[in-house]
Amino acid sequence: MLKQGFHYCFGTSVFSVLRSHRLEIAKQLLAEQDISVTEAAYRVGYASLASFSQAFNRKFGISPKAYQKACR
Repeated sequence: MLKQGFHYCFGTSVFSVLRSHRLEIAKQLLAEQDISVTEAAYRVGYASLASFSQAFNRKFGISPKAYQKACR
């Protein structure tokens, strides 16, 4: 019931909101701190670097490493 109510109110799933929030935090970490892509992935809860890179690329249209380089 809660899951359907959330989707009805916000037009997306709780998991999608959580994933988006985690990726936004990772993006900020990569831009503002001198850490590796692996460290950023682990800090936001990804156990797999490949999964993180794929999700980041899907959301922002750029790889995490390329984004990090562009911010420096």
